[in-house]
Order: sequence, then C-alpha cells, then structure tokens
Amino acid sequence: RMKKFIRNKKNKWQIRKKKSKRYSRFKQKKLIKSKIIKKLVGSGAYDKIKKNYFNAVYMKKRIYFRKRRYRKRKFKHRTTLKEIIKFKIGLIENMFLRGLSIRDTKIIDIIFHKKLKISKVKSTQVSRLSRSGRKSKKKIAIVIGDYKGHIGLGIKSSCNIHEAYKSAIKKAKLSLIKIRRGHWSKQIGGPHTVKYKSSGKIGSVVIAIFPAPVGSGIKAANFQSKVIRQGGINDCYTKSYGFTKSTFNTIQASLKALIASYNYITN
Repeated sequence: RMKKFIRNKKNKWQIRKKKSKRYSRFKQKKLIKSKIIKKLVGSGAYDKIKKNYFNAVYMKKRIYFRKRRYRKRKFKHRTTLKEIIKFKIGLIENMFLRGLSIRDTKIIDIIFHKKLKISKVKSTQVSRLSRSGRKSKKKIAIVIGDYKGHIGLGIKSSCNIHEAYKSAIKKAKLSLIKIRRGHWSKQIGGPHTVKYKSSGKIGSVVIAIFPAPVGSGIKAANFQSKVIRQGGINDCYTKSYGFTKSTFNTIQASLKALIASYNYITN
C-alpha cells in the first residue's frame, strides 16, 4: 500500500503528493475526444454509448474464437502430386535412390493400388510389472510386400489386437523399401535370389543371407522365410548367430540383411 503520510527533510510528517500520470500521444488524443463527447452528450448518455460499443466488440471476438475452435482442417498430402505421378509411371526406384520419403499411407495406396500383400509373421502377449500390478499387451509383427523387391516391416504393441494390427500395417507401409535381387549364374528369366552375400544385426542376433541356384528354395527358419519370400526372393541360403529365440530381433535382422544388398554398387 502507498503511505498517505511521509517524512519531510526536516523529519516532519506531511501528506504525499499524487504524481500526475504521463500518457502517450495517442492516449492523450483519445482522452481529449472523450471529454468533448461527454460535454456534448452528457455523462449518462456517454456511458451507455461506451457500454454498447464494448459489447459489440466483445461479441465479435467471441464469435471469431468459436468458429476457430470448430473449424474443420482439410487433409493435405506432405509430398506433392507431381512426385506421385512420376513414381506411378514406373520410376518408383528413383524415390529410393534419391532418398525421398513418403510420410502418408494414402500415397502408397495410390502408387501400388492393391499390389501389396499383408502377412502376419508373429503375435505374442507381452507384460510389464508396475506398482498397480502386471499389465499385459499384444505385440504383433507384420510384413508387407509385392513379391517384386518392395518390402516393409511394422511392429506394434497395444492393449487391443485390432488397434495393434492397424497401426502395424501403417508402420509397414511407411517403412517400405527396395531390395536388390539377382541371378545365380546366367541371367535367364527374372531375378530369383540375392545379388550377393549380405548380413544384418539387431541385438545379439546376426543373420547372413547367401545366393542360391534355381530350385533350391529358401533354407531358413519359419519367421525368416516369411520375410524373405515377401521381398520376392525364391532361392537363398541363410545362417544365424546369437540368441535367435528372441523372434522379433530375428525378424528385424533378416530384413536388415535384405536392405544391406544396396550397400555395394555393382553392375
């Protein structure tokens, strides 16, 4: 609080003088105008005018913010339509070589148009211990591919299986990538095996993939063969190291081994 009385230089009490307020030029002009209007109209009528003006401004602001709150946002593609048309013609490989990323699943549906096939690799129940008790979730791994060198993997855990399945498909579509395929000896027919030896590591699991002749088939474990077949490879040998009992690590390592086929550039 401001003290009403203050001590003087001679140590005597005197009343504090009120300091005059300093206004800006704009405010000074406004005050002068308001004084002139008060004299012309009267103080009672002036207060009514001021109140009505304030209400009008307040209602305008209220309506604006209400519209803003319930405004519907339109869907916008993060990649341009020109790029999509280029990829759709048959230049999808350029997207992977240039490092262009697609950030929406709808664009992948436009490019491939139901060519991608979904397969469930593994689904288990995982749990963690908390203060309230043991909480369990459903974990699922899904592989997407067109059997022509395009493959994507999605792993998701959720309380509801259907939600986990949907979000795993979305993840797989967004992580879609190109695999390099080749021939065993003579280049007759389409590519059927891996171009050369490649390996992938996740955790303690290491998986190596070797090329194989026509008709040999995929020599791998159940989870590995599902991932390799989805990429469009029909013949290959595999070798695994580490704790392969952790199935989700083996699935990821096998995909990493296929992706590693583009590490070396050859004719």
